[in-house]
Amino acid sequence: MEDYEYWLRICQQYRIYHLPEVHYYYRRHSESLTESRAAEIDQQLLRLRLKYLDFLLERSNAGVRELLFADLWLQNHKIADSLRLRFFGSGVLPERIQWIERRNKMNSDKKIILYGAGEYGERAMLFLERIRSNFCRQQ
Repeated sequence: MEDYEYWLRICQQYRIYHLPEVHYYYRRHSESLTESRAAEIDQQLLRLRLKYLDFLLERSNAGVRELLFADLWLQNHKIADSLRLRFFGSGVLPERIQWIERRNKMNSDKKIILYGAGEYGERAMLFLERIRSNFCRQQ
């Protein structure tokens, strides 16, 4: 998390750019500190995003705002819902991320098919697994 905050602070002072090539590989395994402290890291990430939210929104285009909102919502939907107007002036979610509003309307009898890859896909699957397990406990 220190690296994330470091880059946010640098980004406030200087322009940084996306490099489309891979320059770094990060190995993940169940015994790493990142994996064993995942919940703590997730909370720190949420705290940093909220701390730097005005800056992040100022620098983001519509597509990045949608992804940031969806990611925040997956971390803590109550906080994200309270920020809806700051992300989207009308308070209405863009069509591309309206799926998050259907979280409590999921039919637990149906299979989940998730198309996607990378960290965003992983987060969505973890979230959906939590929702499914909550449905199982409630019944």
